[in-house]
Amino acid sequence: MTTSDTKVLPERKEILLDEETTPWVVFNIHSNFFAIDGVLVKEILPWIKPTMVPGLPPYFMGIIHTRGQLEGVADTAKILEINSTDPHELNRILMIRLGTMACGLYVEYVHDILDLRAGQLRSEVHPAKHAEFYLGEAEWDGKIISLLNGEAILEFLHKAGHE
Repeated sequence: MTTSDTKVLPERKEILLDEETTPWVVFNIHSNFFAIDGVLVKEILPWIKPTMVPGLPPYFMGIIHTRGQLEGVADTAKILEINSTDPHELNRILMIRLGTMACGLYVEYVHDILDLRAGQLRSEVHPAKHAEFYLGEAEWDGKIISLLNGEAILEFLHKAGHE
């Protein structure tokens, strides 16, 4: 190839890693808005009343039968120690999974799937209670939403279920 055969390519924009987005499932519990990493959410189920199992911690609502499996369901409000409302048919169960750990999280309403860039997260904000369950905050639809650490919640529930 000679120098006369060389082509000049147009300048390309560099894509920064912090511009990559991650899907987050936005939901509410009472008047609080949250999001959990969408990679962990395997399914969003309509409300199914769990069958209570004696001896479980108070934040476990019981078990449900879905897709040939028995899955535990936990009350997200009780885990986070916030106010909740009584279950009804518009509520949802977020089935989350990480490796061999899985559980359903009871939430009031699922509002959106939000694609967030790393630069949109404010990680310095944590509540006084259960700071390990929070990754930070972001803005959605003019509201501040708390980003939950789904891995920490799953680990907590997995340990509690084996005690």
